Amino acid sequence: MDYKLLQKYYDNGCTPEELKEILSWFEDPEQEKSTLASIEMHWYKYQIEENEKQDSIIELKKKINAYLKDEPNLKIISQPEKNLTKHRSSVPVLTKIAATLLLVLGAAFLFWQVSKNWGPGDLSIRSDLIEKVIKENPKGQKLKLILRDGSVVIMNSDSKITYDPLFGERNRNITLEGEAYFEVEHDHSLPFVVFSGGISVTALGTAFNVQNYPENQKSFVALAAGKVAVTKEEGSVESNDEIILNPGEIAIYSKSRQRLESRISADLKHSLGWKEGLLLFEDNNFDEVKTKLERWYGVDIIVASDQVPDWHYSGQFENVSLEKVLQGIGFTKSFDFEIKGDNVYIKFK
Repeated sequence: MDYKLLQKYYDNGCTPEELKEILSWFEDPEQEKSTLASIEMHWYKYQIEENEKQDSIIELKKKINAYLKDEPNLKIISQPEKNLTKHRSSVPVLTKIAATLLLVLGAAFLFWQVSKNWGPGDLSIRSDLIEKVIKENPKGQKLKLILRDGSVVIMNSDSKITYDPLFGERNRNITLEGEAYFEVEHDHSLPFVVFSGGISVTALGTAFNVQNYPENQKSFVALAAGKVAVTKEEGSVESNDEIILNPGEIAIYSKSRQRLESRISADLKHSLGWKEGLLLFEDNNFDEVKTKLERWYGVDIIVASDQVPDWHYSGQFENVSLEKVLQGIGFTKSFDFEIKGDNVYIKFK
């Protein structure tokens, strides 16, 4: 492996031929394993003494966090229309492919940078020097993330996950705020655990959805396949502190009562439909409708009235623009609207 070539990659100095050479290191599974093994070998090669070269360690920590937070396997999988105009990416395909190497090459590049200045015995990269990796998904879009162990996370809008930079080695723990769907790779020796809204969801190889938005009084776990254990984060695992879910079942956790309230069998379309573009309203009041629309389409809704009617709305929309959704709700609930960029102005009749 040519570490000087990696430096050129990060300096944006690679020719197309050199970029192809870097990509060739990952062309087949065996070659990829060899490359990853080489990077890991160098990553842990040196040793740090306590209180030694602290300034350098702090700077190194900043660099590592910068690269880790620029996780490559993250892509927008859908962005709802605010109006009838669609936008398409013009980023070259080769650039996108190269970006997927960022995390792996970051480790190698950091080793090269450090090793050229520090001799053997000076440095090893310790996990306690590395902050958690945070992935935040803004309002108005959904993101797909492929984790190091091969598990897939699809994040709904306005959501955030946090995990260890050594995820897949010493643990597979994730903290979630918002909503996400998980497709978990099987690993009996290393359970996959999601912590969210006062509960933890443990799985080995399965597919499930967790919803925990801050404004909601309840958290929901819906199981699509496999089996999961839903447990209170604090408290003993007894009576109603743990629920085992089978496919098609949903666990509900009350944040105010701090208790798992029920396990129900339900139509998972209601829980998982958001991945396919299904926007669902179930007896929601205006504030709940407003919050869902703002989160789904990435807009701010401004009400041109001091008084908001006391009504509830139920309905569903699948892969339609914000304009059509507002037309549908506005016709039923008697309001006019105007869309100006990321702002929506509503006036009740």
